[in-house]
Amino acid sequence: MNITLNTFLAFFTTFTKAAFMSPISEALSQWKWNIYTPNGQESKGRSLADFQVLDSASRGAWGNWTLIRNFKWRHFVSFAAVFSILSIFTSPITQQMIAYTTKPAPTAGEASVPYTRVLGKSDTAISMAVASADFQAISSTVAKPVEHLAPTCSAGNCTFDQYQSLAVCMKMTNITEHLRITEIKNSTTADWTGGEGWNLALPDGNGTTAWNASLPNGLSFVTPLSLAFAMVPQERAFALTDPNDNFTAVAHFILIYSNAGNVSYQGYDRASDTKPWDFQAVEVLYHACVNTYETTFAAGNSTTSVVSSSNVPLSVDDNKPLYNTVCHAQPDLIVDSCDYVERVGNVTYLQDPSAPGDLTKRYAFNRFTGTLITWNMYFDLMNTYVTDGLTGSIGTFVHQGYLGIEEAIYGKDQAGLGAAQQYANLQVVLGSAATSMSNA
Repeated sequence: MNITLNTFLAFFTTFTKAAFMSPISEALSQWKWNIYTPNGQESKGRSLADFQVLDSASRGAWGNWTLIRNFKWRHFVSFAAVFSILSIFTSPITQQMIAYTTKPAPTAGEASVPYTRVLGKSDTAISMAVASADFQAISSTVAKPVEHLAPTCSAGNCTFDQYQSLAVCMKMTNITEHLRITEIKNSTTADWTGGEGWNLALPDGNGTTAWNASLPNGLSFVTPLSLAFAMVPQERAFALTDPNDNFTAVAHFILIYSNAGNVSYQGYDRASDTKPWDFQAVEVLYHACVNTYETTFAAGNSTTSVVSSSNVPLSVDDNKPLYNTVCHAQPDLIVDSCDYVERVGNVTYLQDPSAPGDLTKRYAFNRFTGTLITWNMYFDLMNTYVTDGLTGSIGTFVHQGYLGIEEAIYGKDQAGLGAAQQYANLQVVLGSAATSMSNA
């Protein structure tokens, strides 16, 4: 039989309490006789009820409480009663003296996290990784965003210090205030951004009123249907003009979408609904960055979060801006081809956030590989979408792109979402594209 520390403590606590309380109990028991001795001053005026009180006090805590209540501290035996009552608490108090705490202990095995300081020149392996990351990005949704790469842990629990890695980050800002909305009466397919590509969603739509949402940079989106959006690649920033962001830029997008609600389906009385449609617009910028991560691995489950991000270019003469492409957009806003601006394989260098002045501790992003990522993101994330708004109908994609954007804007059932919820959803799904590229 094994004797635990708690058993040992409980035994000696009980022994000590018995040794301490036995004399007190005996003294109280004897005192019930002493107060009635003929020569004792205390015997004067004592009732037989006091005999009963003292007898009960010698037997237990309730009797001690009765003694204190009746004698009201007029006799020193009240202090003996107090000690008897306090003895009740000795067992739980002594049990609290022993606490069993657990803490991690080092064990043999593997514990590692994925990170990189250099993204080299594109080769077959990198090309396949980028293509796989693109597929992962366009398959993500609001409910199932892309997760950061999991650590390796051969045990059930691993502890990691914060660490840094070269990554792709996403920034987004609302530019709706810059939109100009104009009405186009009796529009034809020639007016629509999607042109004849929208005939499936709007057959015989010539003569329908359309709305044009345009920006000062010349970008415009014309749609005769109220559930429609365009995700358009851009070569220059519109509102996101931070120098560091643009020096390390990988891809620019502007997303314009109708937020008028489902007010253009077949059978809807559009003639009596003449108010202008509501449109929203956001600018999205993907750029190279250095992320600081925090990873926990407990009970077989890992969680990785970004603690901070930095994208300060290194101050060296041969540092080149990362964005190195020129693309050609069609009238339907779809980019069909892109070219290098320079065919020199330079590198974009970023400072190490933990040692910004140390030129030897730097992060390097190859521009050829950066351009490969740019092209993949442009061709896979750009999107022009419209639906007729009928229950269960499938929207028409002039260019089949990121399906998660449709759900982020209009919800699964096209019931419509508020502007704040749409913005939050877009941050999730468009952020997944950055995470997937970082994982590549």
